[in-house]
Amino acid sequence: MKKIGLLIVLLFWIISNNNAQTSASKQDQIENYRIAYFSRVLKLTPAEAKLFWPVYDTYQTNLKALRKKFRMDARETILEDTELTDAEASRIIAEMIQFRHQEVELIELLVVDFKKILPLPKVAMVFKAELSFRKELLKRLQQEKTNK
Repeated sequence: MKKIGLLIVLLFWIISNNNAQTSASKQDQIENYRIAYFSRVLKLTPAEAKLFWPVYDTYQTNLKALRKKFRMDARETILEDTELTDAEASRIIAEMIQFRHQEVELIELLVVDFKKILPLPKVAMVFKAELSFRKELLKRLQQEKTNK
């Protein structure tokens, strides 16, 4: 009986470990595609890429943290209150506006940093590259889903 229990635990561990590796592998593939896509669209030289990626990755990390905090705050408020008072609704709107201001501040800091390392036309193209990358990634993921 102990052997069967041990076998079941081992089987679950292998399955969960495999799923984690598959997820990490998918993330690595997306990250590699993102790097290749941005490098191609922005026509980054090796010297520019060396300076670009640490700045861009820091921006993305800060943006993710900001969005996560906002989602958690909004989720708590929405789940707690099905019928909001005017004061609560006003507070939520103020928080949303503050969140958007913080997003804009991050973008402004990113632009300042990019102006130090990239020519202005490439700085302007970063935001277009972000949008087109998201569209392209969604299209690829949808194609993968339909091919399965």
